[in-house]
Formats: sequence, C-alpha cells, structure tokens
Amino acid sequence: METGVSYFGGRDPLHVRSDLADMAAHRCTYVVHCLTETDLAFNLAGMAEIVRTTRDLGIEPWADPWGVCGIFPGESFSRFLLDHPESWQVRSDGRLAPAACPRDPSAREFLRAWIVRAAEMGVQVLSWSEPRFWADWEAPDEQWTCVCPLCQDAYRDRFRGRMPAELTEEVRQFREETLLGLLTDLCRAGRRAGMRNALWLLPSELSAHGFVEAERRFAAVLNRRRIGRGLPPLEGLPPAIRAHGISNWEAAAALPDLDIFGCAAYWFTFDADPESFTETYIAKALRAARRAGDLRRRPRRTQVWVQGHDVPAGRERELFGAVRLAGRMGATHVAARGYRGNAALSHTRSARPEAVWQALGEAFRAVRN
Repeated sequence: METGVSYFGGRDPLHVRSDLADMAAHRCTYVVHCLTETDLAFNLAGMAEIVRTTRDLGIEPWADPWGVCGIFPGESFSRFLLDHPESWQVRSDGRLAPAACPRDPSAREFLRAWIVRAAEMGVQVLSWSEPRFWADWEAPDEQWTCVCPLCQDAYRDRFRGRMPAELTEEVRQFREETLLGLLTDLCRAGRRAGMRNALWLLPSELSAHGFVEAERRFAAVLNRRRIGRGLPPLEGLPPAIRAHGISNWEAAAALPDLDIFGCAAYWFTFDADPESFTETYIAKALRAARRAGDLRRRPRRTQVWVQGHDVPAGRERELFGAVRLAGRMGATHVAARGYRGNAALSHTRSARPEAVWQALGEAFRAVRN
C-alpha cells in the first residue's frame, strides 16, 4: 500500500524540506501538493523547487487543483473567476454563483494550462478531487446550478426539451455527465503530458446506503449555519447538497485515462459510525474500480482518503483503524487530509493535531511493514 498526505501549509523551501522529511519519517510514499491559482500567478519557480525536493527525498509528488476555477474545492480563492465573470455558473433563481461552469471553454483552457504547469514542475500524478457544481455549504438554500446558456443548450440537445426549474433526476444526470465530460478532457490532457490521473469522490446518497441518521444530523448542522445567518431552517438536505458531485461511481471509475479511483470516507464530517461508514464506501469504491478495470482491460488502483482534519479530541485512534481497514480490504493507496492534522489552517484544524499525526504515522508504518 502507498501512503500519503495532502500538503498546503508552507511555501518557504527551508520549512518545506523539514516538513517533507517529517512525512518520510512517518512512512509517506507520496504527497499531494495543493497547486493553487496563487502559485500559478506568483510562485511557479518556488513550487517547482518544492516538487524537486519531494522527489529528492524519495517521495512521489502529486498535484491537486486546490480551489482552481471554483470547480474543485479548497481553501483558496480563484483569480480566474475575477478575470472571467462571464464564466460564472448561474443559479436556478438567475443569480450568479462564484464558480466557473464546467462547460465553459475558458475554464477548460485554464485547467489544461494548469496541467501543463504541473507537468513542467515534475509532478507525477494529478489528483482530481471532488469536482462539483457550486453549492453554498455555509448557508445552503433551495437553489442549484447551472442554468447558464451553455448548460441550457446542452440540456436541450441531450433530453430534447427545455431545462426544468427544479433539480429533477434528468437534471441530476445531466450535471453528472457534465462533470464526467470535464474529467475525461482533463485526464486525457494529463496523460498526454506524461502524468497519471487519480480521482476521488465524497460519499453520496447517505440514506440509500443505510446512513439515515447521519444524513439527518448533517442536515441539522447545515441548518444551524443558516440560523446563525438569520435564515429560516430547511426541511432536510437542499437539492444542491443532496445531489452533490458524482453519485455514479462506476461511470467515474471507468474514465478512459484514469489510473486511480477512490473515495474520501470522512466520517467526522458526516457524523457517522467510523467503521461501518468507512467499510461501506471503501467497498463501493473497490467495486467500481474493479469493474472499470475489467471494462477497460486496464487495472484501476483504489485510493482511500481518511479524515485528518476536524478530528475531535480523544478520537485520533479512529484514523489508525480506518487506515488498517483500507489495507485489509485491498486499497492500494491511502491518504490523509492533511499534514499534521491540518494544523496550518485553523478553519479545519483538528483539536489535537500532533495526536492525529502520531496516529497516522503508526498506521502508515503498520501497513507499510
């Protein structure tokens, strides 16, 4: 099993080298560098040096489009959206949403340029994480995206009718096909640039997988955020959250130029039982990867992300169990978000970052040995 961690907490070469040496000591074999639009604009040479240092220490460098175009998540703002207001998604109520439409040609061109920069730095694997349509997770409402002219025209061609005002099953299918089309384009570009491609998705359809109470608790968390902003609560999960990302994992795992498919089993986020939640979604990812490998006649490796951020005090050992479970079930890659319990970012910092990092180090050593 390959073991890794995401890293976005430093850009100073001196401190980065020390952090990377610490990752190696914790038996990380790869690191997912978060390559932001800020890096593209102001720190290309610095990131290239960080990638070289990663390889010099015997660690495989990956790159994640952290917050790029607002299509991929991450605690980083998008300059592309400032320069291209015409590319923004359109909400179902007609207002603009701060994320580029996945069908927008300028956004796709920008993402292909991001791929070129990553290849020039010496990145070996591109990590496509949680591609999504816009949704306001801090104050969710009943609106959804995208109803821009590009999407409406494509929907009309696909379903021979006008796009409805509600997020119907056909609209949900259309949104997923849109994201899969974008990923097909990006994975092809990554392959041509000499890199491998990894894709991982958030858990979906909680109730359908038996986690009814977890979905209810998650909806309650989002409602508390609405109430905190002076907004009335909603009944259950709003459409944009319920239809988040890609639910058809078999279609996602079967992308032509994909090498690694996986999931982010974030049981703390969804307030679910760690063992049953992790086992359910690891099994789902493994099935999708195996069937895709049979379909494409090219093996798919399987990656499991465990939650190293927002870990409550006293529950750090659950990460050890999740990593060991992923290994026993047959995952080829495991990774944690992020380095040292996300100590560099107070928004998602674990209660005891060092305890999280210690538990991960023990787990990584166990599965590597």
